[in-house]
Amino acid sequence: MTDPPKRLGRYQIQHELGRGAMGAVYRALDPTIERVVAIKTIRVDLPSGELRDYRDRFLREAKAAGRLSHPNIVTIYDAGEEGGLAYIVMEHLPGVSLRDLLAGGEALPFEAWTSIAAQVADGLAGAHAAGVIHRDIKPANVMLTGDARVRITDFGIARIEGTSTTRAGLVLGSPKYMSPEQIRGLPLDQRTDLFSLGALMYEMATGRPPFGADGGDVYEVMREVVNRDPPPPRSVNPALPQALEAVILRALAKPVEDRYRSATEIARDLKRALKQLAPEATLGRPGAIDATAQLVRLALASARVDPAADTVPPSGAAAAAPRADASGPAWDDFQSRLLADIDAFAAAEVAPPPDPSPPPARASAAGTLAFPALAADGLTGEAEADGAPARSSLLDELAEEARRRRGSLAIGAPAVGALTPEIRALDAEMRRLFAYLNDFVRHLNTINPPLPRVYPFLNIAVIKGLGWQRGFADYRTRDVAGQPIITRLTLSWTLAGPGHFEVEREAGAVERMRARLFDDRLRFAEEEIRNARGLVERVRFRVFHEIAAGAAFTCDESGRGVRLATGNLERFGRVDYLIAAELLGPALYDEFGKLVLGKPNRFFAYAELAAPEAPS
Repeated sequence: MTDPPKRLGRYQIQHELGRGAMGAVYRALDPTIERVVAIKTIRVDLPSGELRDYRDRFLREAKAAGRLSHPNIVTIYDAGEEGGLAYIVMEHLPGVSLRDLLAGGEALPFEAWTSIAAQVADGLAGAHAAGVIHRDIKPANVMLTGDARVRITDFGIARIEGTSTTRAGLVLGSPKYMSPEQIRGLPLDQRTDLFSLGALMYEMATGRPPFGADGGDVYEVMREVVNRDPPPPRSVNPALPQALEAVILRALAKPVEDRYRSATEIARDLKRALKQLAPEATLGRPGAIDATAQLVRLALASARVDPAADTVPPSGAAAAAPRADASGPAWDDFQSRLLADIDAFAAAEVAPPPDPSPPPARASAAGTLAFPALAADGLTGEAEADGAPARSSLLDELAEEARRRRGSLAIGAPAVGALTPEIRALDAEMRRLFAYLNDFVRHLNTINPPLPRVYPFLNIAVIKGLGWQRGFADYRTRDVAGQPIITRLTLSWTLAGPGHFEVEREAGAVERMRARLFDDRLRFAEEEIRNARGLVERVRFRVFHEIAAGAAFTCDESGRGVRLATGNLERFGRVDYLIAAELLGPALYDEFGKLVLGKPNRFFAYAELAAPEAPS
């Protein structure tokens, strides 16, 4: 075995936590701020061609997870290379994996597993909103800390919007928890992660996975996932409430269109189900947290690991000394499993099919619009609305200032909790609009019509010959006087056509080109061009004729109308409109649909141009 390095960058390596065929995980110290971290590396004893390939894919993991900032996603601190060794620095998590909690084959208490599932859903909503699809949600990639907080880990096979990371038809992931479309090598969107979450919920609720529970080789498991429905969860665990079973089965629906549309919806239905079972129950309240924390403490105790320990026993002679709370490097095993599936980096990856959920926003002078999946309704926010914590006058002041700066249509919006007739009427109209948009994209996803759009890109190329490829409608609600009121509808779609164009940029201009491609929602791949010394001189961008477009209808808080923000609709960039509530209706919806399809329309008879809102 190769001796571990003494240092990587500024990080002092303390000892090895785990090793796989393609790399190793180390415990290290950041001496600058005296923080313990975990460092994931890839092997250096590979042929030079393979090493470069693995390194590039390895660093994409840092790009996938590093662009995410969410309390339920493992934090990436740094990434780099030293002496030919690529490494990622991430938070060191004291706790256990969900795999450890499920190892006994027993169902978890529903207060505990619903809390875990809701936190995973919250983390996935954050990843999806940033344009990242995990694609390998499984028990080993869900970590729980001693205070019952969940972290999603291992974005090693995640796909990022606008990048090339997957070969068409190549199956990556863990078969027991993969979606049918992932096994079949079909185009994936965020709903593949929701199926995997459904498989986690099934196993937590019953003590057995929905597929492959009776053994069999990997191909038998794949056939089960694609062709067989699992036994109803209540047939395995009759104590499971029916409302929770319904959530699990909808998440596990094999047809993508029958599944939940977003992770936010799963969290919402879990909360609703719990409130039906016990009106005082809320996922963010102490009962659910205490039940989960107790399970984590029991798992840690069974491994004799101290969740509050600042140090990890090193391997070798020092680890042999008896301790009151540990007997050898048990925690090393937990931490190595935190970063499981290093071998996934050995899989070849090329351009994926386009995905309907658009890439994340990037700041730019042009102020282009983001259309990510909707952010999760805050789990703790609903608990506060239920009256648990006292309201803060400071938070009220900050909330009022935030509302003012967002520049909604109304002046003097009503206080939260005031369900006025105008708000009721606008909510009813928004529900009709969502039904229209849902049917609109469903039909277009079948027809895939050509769209007569022309998109000039700088002075380099003109993108045309595009057609509708796939669309997706979603919505967001907030509680007003105890009722869910729709506040935002989104419609996102992909325009695609044959062909691509290429453009090269010198090293100093690469970031500007990359930012422009992200801003314009174009899918692209990059190829580094190196000189004789191995230094990057230029980067060649291959830009595909695929554009992510979208529209977002945001309700005025007074119920007087909506703001419509469009992105890449008729051209690259963002255009905003204001629409009065009395003009909403089927006639407007048809005109908007014609505008989307590039047909003659009278949309501007209903809407007036508006300055884009400043980012909130």
